[in-house]
Amino acid sequence: MKTTILDFHDIDLCWAVYKVDLDDDGNPTDPVIIDCSEKYQREMKIGNVIGKKHSEISHGTNQLFVKQCYEAAYNKKFIRDHLVVPHYGNWISYTLSQADEEGKCIFTFCQLEDLEAKAIKHEKAWKTSELAITCAKILRGKEDFRRSVPKVLDILSNAIMPDRLYLLIVNGDVANVMFEWRRSLTIYSAHDLFDGYSLEQLLEWQKNLKAENDIVILRDIASLDGSGNGSIAMMQKHDLENIIFIPMRYGDKLIGFFVADNFENSQTLDIRELMETVSFFIVSEFVNGKLMDDLKTDILTHVLSRNAFDAKVSELEASAVSLGVVYADVNGLKAVNDSQGHEAGDTLIKRAADCLTSVFRKSEVYRVGGDEFVVLQAGIPQDAFAARYRIFEGLLNSRADISMAIGSSWTDNSRDVQVAMKIADENMYADKQHHYEKTNKSIQ
Repeated sequence: MKTTILDFHDIDLCWAVYKVDLDDDGNPTDPVIIDCSEKYQREMKIGNVIGKKHSEISHGTNQLFVKQCYEAAYNKKFIRDHLVVPHYGNWISYTLSQADEEGKCIFTFCQLEDLEAKAIKHEKAWKTSELAITCAKILRGKEDFRRSVPKVLDILSNAIMPDRLYLLIVNGDVANVMFEWRRSLTIYSAHDLFDGYSLEQLLEWQKNLKAENDIVILRDIASLDGSGNGSIAMMQKHDLENIIFIPMRYGDKLIGFFVADNFENSQTLDIRELMETVSFFIVSEFVNGKLMDDLKTDILTHVLSRNAFDAKVSELEASAVSLGVVYADVNGLKAVNDSQGHEAGDTLIKRAADCLTSVFRKSEVYRVGGDEFVVLQAGIPQDAFAARYRIFEGLLNSRADISMAIGSSWTDNSRDVQVAMKIADENMYADKQHHYEKTNKSIQ
């Protein structure tokens, strides 16, 4: 009896065998094609595909697909899914399963008919809308905003599976991380990504990344050339694979940014549409007053914020009262952040705020930058202000756990508040120079 040996190359199907290697950290790398059918070869229309990486034939890396290949090749999972392929301009349905040995998987696919593709698009839009509505109900509910936002971030994180999902809230000319979800505590915080960034720098960063309608969406950062673009180089340095960066505005007012990074390129959700819609409801809650008052309070230190400072300066310029000004700047913050981490730096900033509020009223202390504070004492006689300032100097000199450069000025007419602040700032800078000369360090 004659035995017939079946050669899968004779079957008119689109299939390929991928080899999935692991990097030094045990993470899957871009799968490489080691075998394929003639039909697969014809469909790719790019010549010989053997030896090519998946990203080369699909015009970009899909991290979800890479992880699915790993699950099939190493954990013997059978995966059935669908995605849009720009090469076809249509949806494909595909399967992945382990090949003849660990580390290899078989990929098969077929194009979907128009009706099937339309059904998937409809399902994608429906799931996106359903999730957005769920988040909106939580935000619009009776629960406090500070409790509802973390719940929304948790729901979204389960849907798009990012490393980080967070809100950067604008306070004057700085943007601080107000709410953050992290996949693991071992993943560095968004604070570390944007620590020290002013609003001006963030807007320049956004511009450099060629935002479309102010929205930045980068789905494969590793493939971009960061040599001439500091923004891309920064993200590659921090191992960002992708990012979506959505500005939150109310009219002309910029409230902040809604950001997700290292998310899964979901085929069942429209991530941009989802985050844009949820950000709209977040802004709505700000404007409805649930958090507008919080913008007057610094998130980290609970002293007054840059927004409150700007409003107070405008008020002082319109009046004519005596005014004492203190500028204070934390010494050595960058060194602490670099050597001990951002949480230690935050502790130092909070310690500085506590030191200020132990001498001055909390209603007089403003955090105007990352490590900068200003005290505005309106209606105070010069001798009373000088006495209070000496008490503060004495307190600082007695503390070994905090070092601040400080400077002061006094005016009998608050209309000159800008001049008074400039003098106090110059005095503070002279004090900082003296500190670093004494410690043989450069000003940071």
